[in-house]
Amino acid sequence: MPLSRTLFKTWFAMLLLVLAAPPHSNAADNPPDARFSGNIQLGAMWSNSTNQLRVYDTNETTDDLNRQADSYNIVFPIVLFDLKYRVKDKTTLHAGTPIDEYGIRLNAGVAHNLGDPGQLDFSIFWSPMHEEWQDPYIAGRDREGTSAFDAGLELKYTRIMGTGFQFRGLYNYIDLDKDLIGERFEDLQRDGTKYTANIGYALSLNQGNRIVPALDFTRGQMDGASNSYNSYRVLLNFVRFTRQYMLNAYIGGGTATYDKEHPLYGKTRQDNSIGGFAILTWFKPFDWQRIFLSLGAGAGYSDANIDFYDSRSFSTLFSVGYKF
Repeated sequence: MPLSRTLFKTWFAMLLLVLAAPPHSNAADNPPDARFSGNIQLGAMWSNSTNQLRVYDTNETTDDLNRQADSYNIVFPIVLFDLKYRVKDKTTLHAGTPIDEYGIRLNAGVAHNLGDPGQLDFSIFWSPMHEEWQDPYIAGRDREGTSAFDAGLELKYTRIMGTGFQFRGLYNYIDLDKDLIGERFEDLQRDGTKYTANIGYALSLNQGNRIVPALDFTRGQMDGASNSYNSYRVLLNFVRFTRQYMLNAYIGGGTATYDKEHPLYGKTRQDNSIGGFAILTWFKPFDWQRIFLSLGAGAGYSDANIDFYDSRSFSTLFSVGYKF
């Protein structure tokens, strides 16, 4: 999927990143012989956006194909879970709804601790929420959405050779149910594959404070050359952690360059984006054991050389979690 098409989903996903991670626990919460652990979270999110490509009822109609959409609001529920089962001392099976800068998905896999060399985590994923407009370039009447089969593989390697280096590699296959614009213009077909490589370094500033700078590269090899692209991003994550709360903040930006001139606009697309978020998680509020609360806010902005792809977004969220 092109970067501009997923800009809001990217920063929305980053905004929810902490919610998908297991909450902090101490030894008393999880005894050494515990095999099963997990959490579930319920909440709601509000967003305001001008992204022309988001598939929602409030964005069905666009009046101008040469500018960003009028702003629209969305409120929807959040339901997340994370389950782990320790098969052996160093091997854990996991399943859940990880949400990060690469999307919203269902995930299942296995993690193995190699000891000093680090930890490997291999998983498969599926993104059931992925939708696109059958033809996004329709003005003055309602557009119709279509589902997309969106699945892939992910490999994580953390604490590489005992250092703070970490690597993520993703393979993503995408197949739209009805791609009407792709039928009209071969160069605008949206089926295809994505390959992503991300490398970062976790650096502890002191006890309870950590930063993780990272770089990533994505190759979008779509059936349509005008939707195929190379993207580069720089990300910086700051985490402050105490027994009572965790603050997780992200900021990042990048650029995407497409392979071929867009047949409707007569330009080869180039998008630049920046965004960030912060989430505060409160553990055991009011001495409620195994409960945690999260409050977050974020924003994203994209500037393209084709005005249709310009967008900005603001989001807030609140969730209540239970750890078991």
